[in-house]
Order: sequence, then C-alpha cells, then structure tokens
Amino acid sequence: AKNSRDDANMSIFPNPAINKNVNVSFNKLKSGNYTINVADINGKSVLTKQVNINGSTLEKMILPTKANSGVYMLRVIDSNGKTVYTNKVVVD
Repeated sequence: AKNSRDDANMSIFPNPAINKNVNVSFNKLKSGNYTINVADINGKSVLTKQVNINGSTLEKMILPTKANSGVYMLRVIDSNGKTVYTNKVVVD
C-alpha cells in the first residue's frame, strides 16, 4: 500500500480533520466494493464504512464523538481483503 499523502488514486481532506469530519476522494480506483477503516495508533477500529466505488467518488467519514485527538490510520481495503491505500488522519 502506498503511504504518500496524495496518491494519484485517492486523497483525504481536510487533514487535520475538522469537527471529526474527513472526506475520502476516490479518483482512479477500480470500480467495486471497498471497506474504509479508521483505527487509532493502537490498532483499535473507531470507524468502518462499506462503500461502492464507481468512477470518481467522494465519501464523507464522520468519526465518533468519543474519538480522541491524535493520529489515526485510514485504510481502504478491497473485496479481496487487500489494503489498497493507507494514510494518516490527524484529529484535533
């Protein structure tokens, strides 16, 4: 999985998240079903969302109010369980 902040296929904004809201923009990812998972630095999942990607798609992610400030890892996993994108999300 690529770790660059602005992958050609995907981007996350705003980062740091505003009011625990973050958008995940899919640009050139192959169409299909994906899972977006956000986990804290200890690997504990705080948010999982199933999405269907078809062309350019924007997914709004709202972290739970109990999510503390800090750094989270956002992963996008394809239907085969393969991580296709990983990036850090900062929550103020």
